[in-house]
Amino acid sequence: MIDATPSARDSTSPTEAQVQPGARALAALKALTENRLDDARTNVEEMPGHDPSDRAWKALLSGQIALAEGDLRTAESDLQTAAALALDYGLRDSAVAPKMFRLAARALNALGRTHRRRERLGGAARAHRAAYHLRAEYGSEDERWESAMDAGLDHHLARQPESAAEWLRRSLEHARRAVEEPLRKQALALGELCATLRTMERLDDAVAAARSARSLWRECDPGCRDGFRAELRVGHALLVQAQAQLDSNPEQARAHLEESIHCLAAARDELAAFGPEVLSDLRSCEDQLDFAGRLRASLDEVHTKESGTRRA
Repeated sequence: MIDATPSARDSTSPTEAQVQPGARALAALKALTENRLDDARTNVEEMPGHDPSDRAWKALLSGQIALAEGDLRTAESDLQTAAALALDYGLRDSAVAPKMFRLAARALNALGRTHRRRERLGGAARAHRAAYHLRAEYGSEDERWESAMDAGLDHHLARQPESAAEWLRRSLEHARRAVEEPLRKQALALGELCATLRTMERLDDAVAAARSARSLWRECDPGCRDGFRAELRVGHALLVQAQAQLDSNPEQARAHLEESIHCLAAARDELAAFGPEVLSDLRSCEDQLDFAGRLRASLDEVHTKESGTRRA
């Protein structure tokens, strides 16, 4: 008599090991992180493709390699395939759903970045929001932070500041509960929020966000390039605030202007040590210092005229 009872080996529900990335996938992920794209591609090519999990991982990694190389058309196709395979597999088998939906979210998040690089901001925001909602149930706080940050940036670039601010505040909350580099993640979220608040003309809040980001960089990674960029961001926020106060409160405008000049000069001096990779930041420092100098001269001229009028 033949025993028709399925054994664990024959079960249609895969084991935990079967839905986890294999050794080749892990090696490819490590190579991608280290920007060794040829090694990553070799490992992907040697990955098995026997089941939907393998195929989803293979498509995801191929898409990430293409994205890193700037082949956006291939990246979009591969990442769409990865997300579809993972979602389909997860919907068909509840035993693997959490792992597959998490993989799908990873593919969707990378797909959103691909859309953004192709200047398809609506598609980017939809992909990042979809990734976030999957991660809200199946992902980690670090993954939720990533998708919320990306969605916020999409809306900022699309000139939708209210939506951008909402997503960036959400990313900040996730950053505070993150496991990996929570201070760095908070600093990044606050930096993007500062830029969004400036566009909303909420200048006091923008300055406060910039200052908080700078403090976090000083705490988590003093001396890093992003920390000095945060100094530049504080200087810029103060300069915009000073310009807005020029007529209504010239004394406060002067105080903010002097602090702005100090921050911009400090950022320029520190960033200069990083060489050609920060040329755009250095140009920004010089341009803003030039504008700040002209603004200060204008304030001095007004003050001189007012003093002369009072004496007369």
